[in-house]
Amino acid sequence: MTSAAVDLLPDPLPAGARVPPNLRWALLSLPLLAFVALVAALALHPVQRLSEQLWFLLVVLLGEGLAVLLAFRLARWPLRRAFSGFGFSVATLRALLRIGLGNLLLVGGLLYLLTLVFGPLDGAFLDDLFEVRNGVEFLLLAVTVGVAAPLMEELMIRGVLLRGLATSWGAVGGVLWSALFFAVIHLNPLQAAPAFVNGAVWGLVLLRTGSLGATFFLHALNNSLVFLFVHMGSALESRAAGGAGAAATEPSLAGGVMAALMALAGGSLVMGALRVLPRSPERLARLWALPAGPPAGEVVAIGQRPLDPPDDGGPGGPAVPGEVLSGDASTPVSGGTAAECSAAIRHPPPPLR
Repeated sequence: MTSAAVDLLPDPLPAGARVPPNLRWALLSLPLLAFVALVAALALHPVQRLSEQLWFLLVVLLGEGLAVLLAFRLARWPLRRAFSGFGFSVATLRALLRIGLGNLLLVGGLLYLLTLVFGPLDGAFLDDLFEVRNGVEFLLLAVTVGVAAPLMEELMIRGVLLRGLATSWGAVGGVLWSALFFAVIHLNPLQAAPAFVNGAVWGLVLLRTGSLGATFFLHALNNSLVFLFVHMGSALESRAAGGAGAAATEPSLAGGVMAALMALAGGSLVMGALRVLPRSPERLARLWALPAGPPAGEVVAIGQRPLDPPDDGGPGGPAVPGEVLSGDASTPVSGGTAAECSAAIRHPPPPLR
C-alpha cells in the first residue's frame, strides 16, 4: 500500500484492540426496519392530511430509528457513546466544506457521464418524492430529508455497520462494503451511484476524525442541497412548460468532456481536503473500542506499555494483549499501576469528555 493510501486509510483501531462482534446484529436489524415500515405504511395509508411522499419518508424514518436502537442494543454499544463523538473543530469544518463542494462536483460529473452510457436518467422518482402542496409540507419535508434521515442513516451505516466491517475486515473493506450497502438501500440508480461515492468519502472522514458529527454534517449538507436543487429544477420546468415549452436536453460528447473535468476537479478537491482533515485516531478508538467480556472493574491490556525493569525476577515486561489485570487504579500492575497503563480500557467504558 502506498504512503498516500496509508495516509487516507488509517488503521481503524490500535493494534490489539478488541471489539465484540456486532455486524451480524446490525444486519439482523434490517428485517425489522422493513417489517415496521410495511406495517406502519398500511396503518397510515388512509391518513391523507399530509402528502403520501411525506408519510412515506416518515414511515421509513420510524423503521430506521427502531433499527438503530435494536442494532445498538444488540451490539452492546451505548447510543450515548455515538452521540459523544458528534463534535468537531473549526479546522475540521473548513475541510468538511471543501469535501462537500468537491462531492457535489464529483457526483454531478459522474451522473452526467452515466447518461452517456445508459441514456438519460429518470429523475421523476426524486420529483415525486419531494413533491409538496404547501409551505408546511415543504418545511416538514426539508427537516425530514435534511436532518432526520441523515441522523438515522449515519448512526446505522457509519456508526454500527462501518464499525463492525472496519474492525473485522480493515479500513478498505469497511469503507467499500459500507458504501456499497449504503448505495443498495437507496434502490433508485439516480440515488445509488452518488450514494456509493458519498458513502466511501464519508467513511474515510469518520476513520480520520472519529466524529459521527462530521459525517452527519456532510450528509445533511448533501441532502439539503439536493432537496433545494430538485425543487428549483421543478419550478424552472413548470415555468418553461407554461411558455413555449422546452426541448429535452440530450447528453452530448462535449457535455461529457465538461462532466469529466468537473468530476476530476471535484475528486481532487475531496482528496486534498481529506489529506488536511485533522486526524484523531485516539478519538475513533474511544468512540469504537468496547471491552469484550471481562467483569466490571477489571482492566484489559490492549497494547504495549513501558514498564520498569523486573526487580528480583518479579513481574515485568510488556503487557500481553487480552491479559486481564485485576485491581483498581492504585493497584500495582507488572511494574506500574493500572492508572499508568495508557494502552488499557476499562469495563464499563468511562464516559467521554
